Amino acid sequence: MKNGEETIGRCAAHEFFCRLREGRRERIIVVDRGYHITEADHAAGGSDESGPDDGRKAFERHCYEVNHGYEKPCHELGEECFIRDVFESGFPRTWLRRCVSSDGSTSWVEISASPLRDDTGAVTRVILLSKNVTELVEARESLKESEAFNRTILENSPDAVLVLDSGGRVLFINESGRRLMEIDDEDAYLRRRWLDLWTVKERSLMEKALVDAKSGQNGFFEGCLPTSTGRTMWWDVVVTSVADATGRLLVVMRNITARREYETVLRRMATVIDQVDESIVITDKSGEIVYVNPAFERITGYSRSDVIGNNPRILKSGKHSPSFYEEMWRRLEEGKTWKGRFKNRRKDGTLFDEDASISPAVNSEGEITHYVGVKRDVTREVEKERQLRHAQKMEAIGTLAGGIAHDFNNILSSIIGFSELALDAAAPGSRQYDHIRDVLSAGKRAADLVRQILAVSRQGSQSDPQLRAPIDVAPVVRDAMALIRASLPSTIRIRERIANDLPAIVADPTQIHQVVLNLCTNAHHAMRDTGGTLTVCLNERYVEDRVAGLPAGRYVELRVQDTGAGIAPEIRDRIFDPYFTTKNQQEGTGLGLAVVDGIARDHGGCVVVESEAGNGAVFTVLLPASARKAKEDEVDAETDLPKGTERILLVDDEEPIARVLEAYLLGLGYNVTMHTDSSETLATFAASPDRFDLVVTDMTMPQLTGNRLSRSIHEIRPDVPVIICTGFTEELDESEAARAGIDAYLRKPVDRATLAAAVRAVLDRKPPSPRAQA
Repeated sequence: MKNGEETIGRCAAHEFFCRLREGRRERIIVVDRGYHITEADHAAGGSDESGPDDGRKAFERHCYEVNHGYEKPCHELGEECFIRDVFESGFPRTWLRRCVSSDGSTSWVEISASPLRDDTGAVTRVILLSKNVTELVEARESLKESEAFNRTILENSPDAVLVLDSGGRVLFINESGRRLMEIDDEDAYLRRRWLDLWTVKERSLMEKALVDAKSGQNGFFEGCLPTSTGRTMWWDVVVTSVADATGRLLVVMRNITARREYETVLRRMATVIDQVDESIVITDKSGEIVYVNPAFERITGYSRSDVIGNNPRILKSGKHSPSFYEEMWRRLEEGKTWKGRFKNRRKDGTLFDEDASISPAVNSEGEITHYVGVKRDVTREVEKERQLRHAQKMEAIGTLAGGIAHDFNNILSSIIGFSELALDAAAPGSRQYDHIRDVLSAGKRAADLVRQILAVSRQGSQSDPQLRAPIDVAPVVRDAMALIRASLPSTIRIRERIANDLPAIVADPTQIHQVVLNLCTNAHHAMRDTGGTLTVCLNERYVEDRVAGLPAGRYVELRVQDTGAGIAPEIRDRIFDPYFTTKNQQEGTGLGLAVVDGIARDHGGCVVVESEAGNGAVFTVLLPASARKAKEDEVDAETDLPKGTERILLVDDEEPIARVLEAYLLGLGYNVTMHTDSSETLATFAASPDRFDLVVTDMTMPQLTGNRLSRSIHEIRPDVPVIICTGFTEELDESEAARAGIDAYLRKPVDRATLAAAVRAVLDRKPPSPRAQA
């Protein structure tokens, strides 16, 4: 009966086995509890190359013999037996088996063992399904290797790499990310929303990057994300979607803190460069400008767009020789710094001076790539240096003038004095009289010229108020024109239109003479190359409306017109500036028109210029007319000179001058005691102090100067008046003389009329001494 049941069971199992293997590619065997193979398909022989009959060979054999070649079950040999586990547990098992073919190739088989139960539920057999999964295993191994390789890349990447889930939570952060972000506890970051880690300012940028990444585009932004320790770090962030159905995002962050700090330093440097007053120019190796700062634009007038891509030669003024630039480039190409001064030209054509320091910039290989020039506008400094040199020159002239003024004025005093005395002896109307009169006039003009030289050497445009008086300006202009005619070339014609009966002006004749000479000299320079016509007009003009700030009224108008090239509009407003000149440095100082303007203003007038390019220029000088009459010629008026009979003590170390002054005073009726030695003079006065009503002394004398003699005399007799004469105003001015108790201050050369007026004025202020009256 038992054998019959087993036979029925086997038949049922065989029928089940046959149905199971239909349409399947897996290899199938059935094993009973004795580990006998009761059923097997055609491939159950254990070889990938088994034929269709190999399955029959497995019947009635043990599975451990077929599969492993063992003589005993696996568990008896100490190995794990999955079939036994299924019999004992009743649960299916699956495992991988590595097979080696006869040719040495390796394959992988996946085996699934499932229990077969009888009607009572007991496991009587185990059915094993096996299939070749070599490709799948190899694919898995390749994937593992790829994942390991990718993980190695991620872990060794210098950038921080994070993986976010579809909700933006952190799933992964690599080693560089943990290190850069100073993360000690990785779990504290995992599963956190990435947006929550950013500041409010960067959060909106991060949100946009996430949206872009989810839409299939890469999201980019730069932001500040503090580390776990609170240290500020700047990041360049790229967000990319992962190409799968999970919706995960890949975030790559590069630390750009150093770059941002460097950019901050560069911005600060750029700000400093933009704020400095020095002009900065950077060129490439060929000399093409690649950068200029705002100071360059301000100084030169060229904008950046004007000069970028151009060569600095656009600033050339033509004032430097080719060798100047050759030497500069030779030094720069040797890798050395060049320092020097340029005379350059602005965009508007005006010239300016700048001190420059140009240095080559080199790369890491030491090759010159650029040149950097730092330049400072020193136009004002150069002008000040020029003014200083001129001031030093004028000071030297002043020193020279002061040195010779005393001696020269003494000579003029003799010429003027003896001319006046000779004129007294000449018959009026005779040739002798006229000649002496001309000598006297020339001597007085020379005396005025010495005064003017002294005034100019002191940098003063103002004339001595004592020299101003109502004058007829026409003779002064004619006298100046006579000098101009002698100095102008024949290519320049002169037209002179001087009106008669002009009103007088209160002026210093020497300065009016200087105005005419300077204006005519300026006209000469405007026409010297082409020739032309110089027209000088002098007439009266009534100004109804204000002209150049002058009130309405009567004026004497001097017009000097030339037919030269005219004055360019851009320099018309500067022609009266001191030291401004269009002439070469050797041809003029730029003081001529400035002096004219200063004299006109000093006399209450003005200078007006009219000019058009190509049509010459007209300079008009307006001087206020005076209601007073012009001063009469002092030579003719000397018959009315004030006289007297008082006693005068006279001293001058120059005997000719002492004799002239003595003759003047004797001729005026005074009683004169003359000395040429100041010490003898003091002894004479000390012997009889009440004998004299007035002391007239020279300033510069050996032993005792005039002011020291005056102090000594006043120590003896404080009330005696003193008149001092000087040929050099720097020794003693009027205010110092007044403080020293000197009653009158006369500048040499002293003519008879001036001396007569001064003596009489001083004596009339002092009562005569009792002994003098006796």
